[in-house]
Amino acid sequence: MTAPPQIADALGLAHGTTVIRRHRITYRGEAPISASVTWLDGALAQDAPRLLSTERIIEGTIGYIRQVTGREVVRGTDQDSARAATGQDAEDLGVPAGSPVGCGRNWWYDAGDTVIEYGERVSVPGRWSTHEYSVT
Repeated sequence: MTAPPQIADALGLAHGTTVIRRHRITYRGEAPISASVTWLDGALAQDAPRLLSTERIIEGTIGYIRQVTGREVVRGTDQDSARAATGQDAEDLGVPAGSPVGCGRNWWYDAGDTVIEYGERVSVPGRWSTHEYSVT
């Protein structure tokens, strides 16, 4: 799809660039607990066509990209907040629009300081967001 302006900016791409959008909902039992959308440069589709599939990528998008392109994530930036649920959040999480939800976004960069993946996530109230990192 064509990148919305804010997504092109987050990925460091020119407005109007083609991007890949991957949307996932995570469940605990039958209940949805989080949803995420990740955005990637559409140029990756040539070397990493599984990014265009709706099937789960077992090794994760970043692991798959590393396997097929050699590009590795060397740093990331995460931001967390809370807000009122949007209509899309309500649909994904089964909560009333306007109810409180946790949200976040992240950028994962390669050694050339290029964003490999930009993501946005939302979760139901009371769910902790855990980020584990190794620091060398």
